[in-house]
Parts: sequence; structure tokens; C-alpha cells
Amino acid sequence: MGGKSKLSNLQTLCNECNIAKERNEINYSIHVSPLSKSKELKLFKSNKTEDPKNTLKRIINDMYHCGAVCEIKYHKRRTGEYYNSWLIRLYDGNNTSWLISNRKKLIKYINTEFNMDQVKDIIIK
Repeated sequence: MGGKSKLSNLQTLCNECNIAKERNEINYSIHVSPLSKSKELKLFKSNKTEDPKNTLKRIINDMYHCGAVCEIKYHKRRTGEYYNSWLIRLYDGNNTSWLISNRKKLIKYINTEFNMDQVKDIIIK
């Protein structure tokens, strides 16, 4: 693509992230989005063996064009604090309203893609 083959310019990406990245210059090692406005949230197909939080991190980081996700908390047991409401924490400096505006879309995705109908809300910080 014309970039230099030096260590600071290289990233190791999974196939899904590489395809989603397309020809965009996205540096997943930075934690604050370089974008001035929200990009469309593209929902990746889950490979069913990956932990749901890793799939969600890829989706959200793609939308922010960086490694915006600090942590995702959820529980598989009914007694867990994050069973019905998951927590997504972004690194400081990222506009949480971009993700909040996609909350319903993400909940539906979690319900259908991961077969987790118990998830009714996502707390975004």
C-alpha cells in the first residue's frame, strides 16, 4: 500500500479485522479515536468459538478506528452482576455517545448472535 515495512507501521490482525479495516489506516495500538464523527457500526459474524467480548471489541474498535475498548464485563451465570446488563468501558477521550446511539443494535446482536436473550441492557462508560 506504499507504507514502510518497519515495526512501528506493522500490525498483526485476524482475518475479520483485516477485511473490515479494508484500505483504511487504522492504528489499533492507540486508544483514542482519530475520527471527528461516528462511523457506521458494522456487525461481524461471530465464529462461535471466540469469547463474545473479543468479537464485540473488534466491532467497536473498528467503528472508532482505534483500540477504544478498555474492558467488557459480562457473566454467563444468572447470579453474576453483569448477567442481564453488560458493561462496556471505553478509554478516556472516546465519545461514548457514538456507542450509546448503537446500544439497541448491539443488544439485538448479542441476543441473536450469541444466543444470550437475557441481555437487556448495556452500560457504556
